[in-house]
Amino acid sequence: MREQGANGHVDRAASNPAWPLAVPFVGLPIWWLLGVWQLMFFLVSIVMAFYLVKQRRSIAIPRGFWIWLLWLTWLLTGLLVLQVNAPGTIPEINMNRYLVFAYRYGWYLIAAVVALYIVNTRGALSTKKIVEAVSWFFVVLVGGGLLGLFAPAISFDSVLQSLLPHGLASNPMVNELTHVQTAQIHTLLGGEQVRPSAPFIHTNSWGFALAVTLPLFVISWWNRRGAWRVAMIAVLLAATLPLVSSLNRGTWVAVSASLLFAVLRSAVRGNLKALAVSGVGGGAAVLVLVISPWGGLVLDRLADGHSDQVRENLSTMAVQSTIEGSPVVGFGTTRNVLGNFSSIAGGASEVCPNCEPPPVGTHGQVWLATFGAGLVGTAIYVSFLLTQFFGNLRSQSPYAGAALASILTMIVTLPIYNGTGIALFIGFIAIGILARESEYPLPTLHDTAGLIAKGAHVVVLCVAVGAASGHWLTFARGVPVAATQRLYVPSAEFAPVPGIRQSTLDTEAMLVRSPPVLESVAQELSVRPREALSRLSIGAESNTRILLITFQSLDAEHAERGVSAATTAFLNERERYLAELGAEVTERQRTQQEDLDAIYQRTRLLAQQGSGQYLWGTMAALSSRWQTASETLADVGSRRSAQAIATPSVRPLNDVRTIRIASGVGLGGLVGLLLAFISERRLRKLGNLPHADGTAAIPVVARCGESSLRRAVKVANGYTPLAGILAGPGSTAATEFAARVDRAITDVAYSGKRILLVVEPGMSRYRTQQAIQWWLAKGLDPVGLILYRSGDTRTSKKGGAA
Repeated sequence: MREQGANGHVDRAASNPAWPLAVPFVGLPIWWLLGVWQLMFFLVSIVMAFYLVKQRRSIAIPRGFWIWLLWLTWLLTGLLVLQVNAPGTIPEINMNRYLVFAYRYGWYLIAAVVALYIVNTRGALSTKKIVEAVSWFFVVLVGGGLLGLFAPAISFDSVLQSLLPHGLASNPMVNELTHVQTAQIHTLLGGEQVRPSAPFIHTNSWGFALAVTLPLFVISWWNRRGAWRVAMIAVLLAATLPLVSSLNRGTWVAVSASLLFAVLRSAVRGNLKALAVSGVGGGAAVLVLVISPWGGLVLDRLADGHSDQVRENLSTMAVQSTIEGSPVVGFGTTRNVLGNFSSIAGGASEVCPNCEPPPVGTHGQVWLATFGAGLVGTAIYVSFLLTQFFGNLRSQSPYAGAALASILTMIVTLPIYNGTGIALFIGFIAIGILARESEYPLPTLHDTAGLIAKGAHVVVLCVAVGAASGHWLTFARGVPVAATQRLYVPSAEFAPVPGIRQSTLDTEAMLVRSPPVLESVAQELSVRPREALSRLSIGAESNTRILLITFQSLDAEHAERGVSAATTAFLNERERYLAELGAEVTERQRTQQEDLDAIYQRTRLLAQQGSGQYLWGTMAALSSRWQTASETLADVGSRRSAQAIATPSVRPLNDVRTIRIASGVGLGGLVGLLLAFISERRLRKLGNLPHADGTAAIPVVARCGESSLRRAVKVANGYTPLAGILAGPGSTAATEFAARVDRAITDVAYSGKRILLVVEPGMSRYRTQQAIQWWLAKGLDPVGLILYRSGDTRTSKKGGAA
């Protein structure tokens, strides 16, 4: 009779573990129209999580999975800095950041869940069934690509989006998750290009998911043989059309990397059949590109640098902003760029809605990890993927090659695509497949988490010390203060026009950083010009002529003096420059006017003689216009004056304190985890000391503190008959505790030679070995170690053999 649990879905998953994987993939067209297709992955992950909870202590995890658990833990430090202002981004308090952070963190979390689910259903769910479910998703992606190619105009609100309030439904992130759209229309290669994206909103997301899923599709349908292989070739040929038409260079790189990996793996393993198939497939793809118009399209796209500059600017800014502002923990999530990469005053408007650049960290997982989780987080994320790839290269499973190719796709696209979303989910299915197909025993989540749980006090202490260190560093160095002066520059335009308007807010900003201005600030504050430059920053209010000059210092009065000196020097230098420019323009106009007057007089003389009437009229009109222009340009200095708005505003940069404390918390946690791991490994080695003759290992049977007498007695009763509970020579605290345990079990008849040996964790391996040899020499046989920590009043919940 089937066991009936509290949750019917969990029972169903236990009896048929394939359905949580199949539901989001097989029913995807329906979920897409309903607007819940990405939500379905979260819902089925809840079912998977309940299934795993029922496994309790027997949850197996992939080797090296502790790195991903560390990544999930490290990301939580980002919650402390979500409202911190990052250099080069818009300074604002934005509560939507918590929603964005939770969304991305949710994908990282359910990716871990699906990998563990794949591993722990080995006895009930075959790998074949898993890759079949994923292969259906590839077919849907191909169908969506063809639909977007031939019906690109399809775009409407899904059922869920139409039911949501307008304000929520129009939110960019909600719209991306719920809107039905088949393609994006971009201006590329000299004209509009249809780039398929269904069921995604963005073509890049579609291409990334296609590349990660492709290897699992190929291995699934190839292994089914017969007509399935013919169908596989047909689907791949059909996929070529939207794949090439998408103009998605990142996807092309990923697919090429997968194909090259398949060829190399087949060659190394001596699999001539697979090598031949891979070679023929790759050769056929190249031949098709050469003899078809697609080849020219591919070459044109590779030569076209559309979006390259934006990507380069965003990636550079992500790294620079992180190193300058928060190198350890980053800023939690993405930020909006201050201005754009063409002007410090640039931004979206009704006239130019696309003049605002994408947020920092949205164009590549490595940049997202750097900006959101700092340099430490990036190292953790990348090391996990590399560990999973290189740690499983020798796997002999027929599915391992496909799974490794999927992970390789995630690695090579780190600088190109963000790793959150469906592609991450598929990638972790591949990680789960590699683990379940491994020939080596897998660790358990209980053992891995146990290392942390047993050293939790060390971790908590190190976190507290780290936070205190960050606070102390702030106290020692002080909190920087920023003084900002707002200036109105009425004549500065948003874009220069050669020969007419040369001055923009960007050229004004260059003047603020000019040597004369820096020299004035340096003299006022008695610092070097280079230091003055490092403390000076220039910005602008979006789509305005308001210039922002900011000077930072550890003292408010010092900061205000610095910004005032910079402002005064800038205005003086600007007036001097404009005066020189006005004089130059006036002189140039006077010379040109004299030349024009000479031409005018000659023309007039010709007109009086009855010739050149047309020429005379033209020159008369030109002279009038030139005179007007001369008068206007001569007055340029007085009309283009800038002025300060109010007095400088002074504010403490409390973000620095927050970043230091968050960095201390993160680094303290890492140090605590390292110490806990080292300590536990040492105890395990201590608990497996061999007898003097090397015939057996002595396990740790309990870990006790001052209040753990009852626990020690219970363990001792389980080892009866015993000759006694003893301690090594020279250990007073251990001897006293052994005597207490010995008195507490006086009702047990002692017999034989077996003893439990009480040792202190602080004892060296050599001293512990000496204690064992001491009792062996007296004819007694130590069968277990009780690790006794004096002064520890916590109750031990679990002993057990190591």
